[in-house]
Amino acid sequence: MLDTSKTPPAKQPRPKPWSETIKAGDIISYRFPLREGATEERPKPRPCLVLAVSHQHGQRWLCIAYGTSSRKKARTPLGIALALNAAMACGLDRATGFLGSRTRVIRTNDPALCVCPDLRTPVLGALRGRAFERMLLVQKRLLAQHTAAEKAPLEEQTPLSP
Repeated sequence: MLDTSKTPPAKQPRPKPWSETIKAGDIISYRFPLREGATEERPKPRPCLVLAVSHQHGQRWLCIAYGTSSRKKARTPLGIALALNAAMACGLDRATGFLGSRTRVIRTNDPALCVCPDLRTPVLGALRGRAFERMLLVQKRLLAQHTAAEKAPLEEQTPLSP
């Protein structure tokens, strides 16, 4: 006899797209321009650190920090240097430094994001442990700099020409 008392298995909920779940501390692949406005050559994909995520006018915006294999450049008050073991724990294949002094604000649909076709995400990994704590410190320093710049009188913000 056929047992009809069992209910069919429930469908698994579809996972949310990366653009809805991305958060500060995630590491993404992005073609960060070498210089602002440079258009002569397409920049290579590099790891970039998501420092902040915001929502404005129905869009998600990411503040990202430039990533480089030159950790020496990241040995600054706004840098986050990852030794090889720490980098590998974060999903990277080499020692990496992130420069909080070199940031960019992008949308989650920016064409310079390098989305892996198989995984359908540009997310490479995420900071953990001490590296994540260091990122929180860099965030605080960047916020303090921004707040100080907003409070400075206009005369101090704009250099006078001779």
